[in-house]
Amino acid sequence: MADITVTNNVDSFMQAADYAAMRTLLNVENGATADQTGAEIKTAYEAEANAYTDTKDTKLTGIETGATADQTGDEMLTAILAATAAFRAAKYAVNAQVGTTYTLVLTDSGKIVTMTNAAANVMTVPTNASVAFPVGSVISVLMGGAGTTTVTGDTGVTVNGVSAGSVAISAQYQGLSLLKVATDTWIASGSF
Repeated sequence: MADITVTNNVDSFMQAADYAAMRTLLNVENGATADQTGAEIKTAYEAEANAYTDTKDTKLTGIETGATADQTGDEMLTAILAATAAFRAAKYAVNAQVGTTYTLVLTDSGKIVTMTNAAANVMTVPTNASVAFPVGSVISVLMGGAGTTTVTGDTGVTVNGVSAGSVAISAQYQGLSLLKVATDTWIASGSF
């Protein structure tokens, strides 16, 4: 495109410019209309790489009221420690058992089940038909008493490749973790 020079007035400029040059000069795309809807304009604008979008607005509205950019290190540490303590309390809840038999329940998922008895005791992993733990559930078992704790699968439950299999924890204050890998299949790993 040739350079346009305005020497006299706007009329001579208009006579010298053709429509394509005029669109280029005004940065108006070919085929643009004056009747674009707000949604069309917004879509065109948000296609730009650095456009401020609703997604970015949502991120901003997620900042809590009263948040400041001048929190001290101590204030941030206090907030982090409080959140960590809450997470640990929920994550490492203990279900303390003192009898000689116990069958796992759904709320044991993600917990530590302690078996504390001076006599031998048995913890049973129920069938999926009885208690439908989701695949991926993890349950930790700790032998807290002097009596040997045996973890056994109910009839139809496979533990470490053995139907109705069992494992005995090796010593007091030792434990194992159970991981559900299929409908009625669990893997036990730990001290046995």
